[in-house]
Amino acid sequence: MDKGRCWNLRVLAAFCLLATMTVQAVELSGQVFADRDRNGRLDPDETGIAGVAVSNGLAVVLTDDEGRYAIEVADGETLFITKPEGYLPALDAFNLPRFHFTLKTSPPRQDLGYPELEPQGIPAGGKLDFPLHPQDESKPFTVLWTSDPQPRNGEELTFVRDDVLVELMGTDAAFGLTTGDIMFDDLSLMPRYRALFGRVGIPWFNVPGNHDMNFKAENDAASLQTYRRYLGPAYYSFNWGKTHFVILDCIYFKGADPSGSNGTRPYEGRIDARQLEWLRADLQHVPKDRLVVLVTHIPFKIQGQNDPNFSIQNRAEVFALLEGFEHVFAVAGHLHRTQHVYIGREDGYPGETPLHQHILATIAGNWWSGDKDDRGIPYTIQADGTPNGYHLMQVNGTDYRVGYRAAGKSYEYQMRLMIELQPDGGLISAVKTTQLQQARLLVNLFDGGNNSRLVFRMDDGEPQEMHQELRSDPFAFASYVNRKVFNAGVETPSTHLWAASLPRNLQPGAHVIMVDAVDEYGGKHRGYGILEVLEPE
Repeated sequence: MDKGRCWNLRVLAAFCLLATMTVQAVELSGQVFADRDRNGRLDPDETGIAGVAVSNGLAVVLTDDEGRYAIEVADGETLFITKPEGYLPALDAFNLPRFHFTLKTSPPRQDLGYPELEPQGIPAGGKLDFPLHPQDESKPFTVLWTSDPQPRNGEELTFVRDDVLVELMGTDAAFGLTTGDIMFDDLSLMPRYRALFGRVGIPWFNVPGNHDMNFKAENDAASLQTYRRYLGPAYYSFNWGKTHFVILDCIYFKGADPSGSNGTRPYEGRIDARQLEWLRADLQHVPKDRLVVLVTHIPFKIQGQNDPNFSIQNRAEVFALLEGFEHVFAVAGHLHRTQHVYIGREDGYPGETPLHQHILATIAGNWWSGDKDDRGIPYTIQADGTPNGYHLMQVNGTDYRVGYRAAGKSYEYQMRLMIELQPDGGLISAVKTTQLQQARLLVNLFDGGNNSRLVFRMDDGEPQEMHQELRSDPFAFASYVNRKVFNAGVETPSTHLWAASLPRNLQPGAHVIMVDAVDEYGGKHRGYGILEVLEPE
């Protein structure tokens, strides 16, 4: 067994219950140290790491010159460290970094429907060390972003495995991160999720979503018992290189549905007061010139509405804590649509340039619906016309670029070219010469946004600008609504469609369409199509 993976067992072996009754609070202390031989022990020739942030979820303290810390932790609270630059916490058998410990002396309530946090007791002598493995983080790195795998059952978790995870094997990403809705309410699947994602072979971090909660909990504080048992703290931060990642729990649960049906989904997007105080303390130890990446499940804001189930209601309180930070980027999931939202002073963001928030494509797409491919996996195109997939983020200092990948497709597959007849003729596979005045080229740039630019060429002609249109995607509409398949809002406008009229003098025959696109990060993409022009019958 890998020595580094023995740390959890060694820590558990060191724990002892000092009392069977619940404790209100206890001071925990220990050392954060460079575990160079990865045996999980602080050896005589190993040294502590100074300046590491240690938190109980509210207060933040820094380790001293010898890597020592002391902090008070109450029953049910999680003590965690912020991974410092150049080190990696020991990984467990599922490649989850072990940077945390939850003090739990009270017995499980056994009324939440799924396994809860296990009693762990007070570490022997109140001492808890954190071994960190030195690693080189001086070079540019890649982050693997996934969102909303959201399996309802074991079959859909198998879809996640075979449609996406096998494709990720062998990735050179530094680490992966899932931005919530890991489950679709059935939390019994969480151990299998953990095992499957662990086989990707890189450190993996997680964010809680609204479908990852214990819906029988009486309040927000108890709503993530199962999530915390299997995946760790609900919110935390870590450094990779000189980038500071902040994971926020933005699902504020209002209490169990009295009807017992959970149909009302009593939650809203909100960062609670305790978490805000922690974030204030956390950011005080981050240089203002660093890149800060905020990661949530529910977006801070989406285009066109302020529904409390789809946007963080107290986002201005979060933004106020970012005063003076020069480079901030936000990532979210939840929508099952890709969007780029630019948030400015009207929402309380203090930066001179708007905050770029990237709402990711999801693994589940349209919740694993639609026709099945030759593997028996649904095509599950999102309601905005984007294929299900994931993203890769390249980071170099404060510069970053995010690229979308459609599951099972090459990187070059970034857009869909369509021909439609106006006003309501729908999509067509060929156009007659008598229809050229009504025919248009329509392009869905899957991860495009308001700053993306598209041009097209017909054969060897001059480039023609395309204009963005806020409207539903006709391909998604035809895939779901017209065929009476679960559609989850395909009538809602897509934010990444572009249109242009076709030349009206096209001669009968086959014509090449070439579309060049520049995305929100300056990435260049090209797509091709063949248009057949037919003589009228």
